[in-house]
Amino acid sequence: MPDSPDPEKWKLTDSVYAKKSTSNVNKYWRVGLILLHICLMLEAAFILALGTNLKFGPTSGIVRMFIAMFLPNAPTVTVELIIGVLVVSNPEIIAIGVVLMIVFAIGVIVSCFGNKKALKIYAFLLGILILGLIIATAITFGKQNYLSDKALLYMSENLETYKNNYHDKNQLAVATWSTVMREGSHYCCGLAGYKDFKGCTRMPAPCCSVDNQEAVESCKYTTAAAMKPLVPGCVEKIIFYVNLSEPSLAVAPVSFIVPPLIVLIVVICAALC
Repeated sequence: MPDSPDPEKWKLTDSVYAKKSTSNVNKYWRVGLILLHICLMLEAAFILALGTNLKFGPTSGIVRMFIAMFLPNAPTVTVELIIGVLVVSNPEIIAIGVVLMIVFAIGVIVSCFGNKKALKIYAFLLGILILGLIIATAITFGKQNYLSDKALLYMSENLETYKNNYHDKNQLAVATWSTVMREGSHYCCGLAGYKDFKGCTRMPAPCCSVDNQEAVESCKYTTAAAMKPLVPGCVEKIIFYVNLSEPSLAVAPVSFIVPPLIVLIVVICAALC
């Protein structure tokens, strides 16, 4: 006769299967987590595309589309200045995109295995990342004139390019300077006034303007110096238009933080179930 099943053996087998089932999440959790992390990787890919477009795109089409989403009614001068802020912040944007892509890729791998201990470790890592993003956002929009200082830095770095009309070197910067001096509430000239263009044979037309109207056909340095009153520099104008956009622009980083935060909650729930 065949041996009868050993009850102790069955009990041991059942306990092993029970242990395995409690150490891993079920397949539905895994599929859900994988799909969520793929969505997060698309978000990281968009941030990387944003940074790449800022670095290599002559007119930054993706960036303009991004700004239009959050500042649909913003004046043209504001849009150009915000692009300048993003250009100066480009290394940070690319770094954030790379870090997010790596972390979310780890999330996909962890989700595939579904091990609860690994999910808890990943949840801790994701929590630190989200906390870092929150702190960075708070500094960016909480520190007075942080964004406007970035805009002034961009305009200052590219003033020489504009003075020498280097369209081929930086088409975006030249277009930004032209817009800032002409658009908005009033005309302005350089950062500090006409003296920024000392040594130039030709001056930008706004430097020889009266009541926001170009007063002469060809603006020269001596003409700009003789204007009464002198056309002011653009510093105050830049600060005003950048600060004007800050409340609406703050929605952008928040919209990027919310999805990882939701996924963090789901990961914690999966790890504790």
